[in-house]
Amino acid sequence: MVNWSEDMLRPYSQLIITIVVLLLLIYFLIAGNGRWAVSLRCAELSEDRCTARLVAGGGIVADSDPRSELSETQAKFQAMLSAIVRP
Repeated sequence: MVNWSEDMLRPYSQLIITIVVLLLLIYFLIAGNGRWAVSLRCAELSEDRCTARLVAGGGIVADSDPRSELSETQAKFQAMLSAIVRP
């Protein structure tokens, strides 16, 4: 029996997520009725859990307002930062 570590499984989970997103994208492109808005909040903790790399962003669409997108992204980033930094 193979003992699968998290590092060994990570590329497969990322591949599965990528395939699902691509299939959804293809479906909505063919159907022609999709409206997309993607918001991202990600945190990658170091192995010793003493440092973190945070990423916050949003999906920009044709009718996006740049100022409101920036405000929304900053609010999402602040929420993540508050969750990992305790005074």
